[in-house]
Amino acid sequence: MMSGIFTKGGQDKSLPSAKQKAPDEPGPTCCQLLPKGDKVNDNPSVSAASTPEHGDPFAPATVSGSWLRLALIGPSKAGKTYSALSIATGLVPGGKIALIDTEHGTASKYADRFSFRTIKLRSFEPERYEEAIRAAVKFGYDVLIIDSLSHAWAGKGGILSIVDERKRRAKNKWTEPWGEATPRHLALIETILQADIHIIATMRAKTDWSQREDGKVVKVGLAPIQRDGMEYEFDIEGYMEPGNTLRIGGSRYYGLVEGQEIEKPGEALGEELATWLAGEKPEPIPLTPAPPVNMGEKSLLEMSREEFGEAFNARLRSSGLERDDLERKLGRSLSQASRAEWIDALDALISDQEAELPFGEPSPQEPHGALKAGLELPDDIAQDYAKRKGS
Repeated sequence: MMSGIFTKGGQDKSLPSAKQKAPDEPGPTCCQLLPKGDKVNDNPSVSAASTPEHGDPFAPATVSGSWLRLALIGPSKAGKTYSALSIATGLVPGGKIALIDTEHGTASKYADRFSFRTIKLRSFEPERYEEAIRAAVKFGYDVLIIDSLSHAWAGKGGILSIVDERKRRAKNKWTEPWGEATPRHLALIETILQADIHIIATMRAKTDWSQREDGKVVKVGLAPIQRDGMEYEFDIEGYMEPGNTLRIGGSRYYGLVEGQEIEKPGEALGEELATWLAGEKPEPIPLTPAPPVNMGEKSLLEMSREEFGEAFNARLRSSGLERDDLERKLGRSLSQASRAEWIDALDALISDQEAELPFGEPSPQEPHGALKAGLELPDDIAQDYAKRKGS
């Protein structure tokens, strides 16, 4: 019996054993939706009908009725849990919020601020997450927060543990372990994507330390601790940064675009997303823009996403650099960096090139300035350049 599986105020209540997983109820296939014998071009799995009256299995696409999938990624103490609870509260005002707790009761410390119910996992097999997701749907919750999804990958009983355990018994140390682990991981992804409930998942990020312009050293998040590409399964991926700022890494919602920043994301963001998911056009909340960075005649703030991409890529091509060069300079993927960081990295790389070889437009001081970095210079030119560089 699963009643009471989520408890109020963070009282611990563990799931039953993963071995007790109930089988999925099979849904109708495309063929089962079609009238018997219908076919197109002798393919019996495709309907010849084109109208609802003739059993057309396709329906008009609408935003209304969609379920949110939001990923919040960041280092520890960046505000992921609090932000998830606040966004969920705005997403379903007065609704029922459930939370899967893998963080030893961290979320329950906010029970005086938000109304929600929790379940604590003590081991992190993918099937245990699936059970909790199904339970949240079964008991009528409106939003499920998974805090955090990283444990399903790197925690006790998670995918990496499954692989390590299987390696001890496997003849082939690669194909056999991953042959068992990958289907279980994919099953969890499908359960998340298909569940009839809003899902907000937090993921820990690999961390590093960075010195800001003001000299202060801060902790920054890099890639999420999960299988590569996991963040792309979500409608919106956001990166929590020091100071409780959310930077958008990618979004299917037109009101949030890559590189935008939101200070202290909370109920207002949840309300905006709820309006979008209801099929209405929301009024975007005020966003904290990145600092203006000049590029050509327009500043970064004045450029649309398309204009920025075109201008930046043109400058990148003219410099002879690649996106990989930028990512190596940044130490992370471009999707995890703001537009200002892109430009700073490109400026730094171009400066590095100019310090090594003449690069740019010819001038009286640099008559060979148009040569690309990496070309071999004639001895006389190289010697002349070395003298001037050392003077």
